[in-house]
Amino acid sequence: MITSDEMQLRLLAELEEAHFDNTFSLLNTVIAPSGSESELTILVQATVDLVAGGKVAIGTENFYPRNEQVLTGEEAILFAKGLADWFRFDVDTNMWTTTSGDMRKERYPFVRLTKSGLEAAREILGNRGYRWWEPRRR
Repeated sequence: MITSDEMQLRLLAELEEAHFDNTFSLLNTVIAPSGSESELTILVQATVDLVAGGKVAIGTENFYPRNEQVLTGEEAILFAKGLADWFRFDVDTNMWTTTSGDMRKERYPFVRLTKSGLEAAREILGNRGYRWWEPRRR
C-alpha cells in the first residue's frame, strides 16, 4: 500500500486539470481499489495534511446545481478527519462510493486545489509525469 505522502502527491497531481473533484472519484483514480480499510485511512490522513497545509479546500456539494459549501479552519480539518464515514466499498463495481445513496440527490464531499496546491500539482507533474503510479502500457 502507498504512504500518506505518496497519496498527497497523487491527489494533487490528479486535481491539476479540473482543480476540483469529488472524493470518491479521486480515490478510485489514484489507487487500484481493493476495499481495504487502509485505503481510507491513507486517504483521510493525506487529505487532512493537504487541508492543514493549505493545498486543498474541502467541503460538500450537490450534483446539480453544485452549490458548494466550502469549510475553513478547524471545521475543514475535522470534516477531513471524518471522510471515511462517507465511503463504502461496492463489490459489484469494485469501487469506493458514497454511503448516502445516490450522488445525484445527496450532498457529497469534494476537494478543490488552492493556489499553492495548483503550483505544487504542476511541479509534481513536471517531475513525475501524468499518472506515474499506473503501469506503463506498451
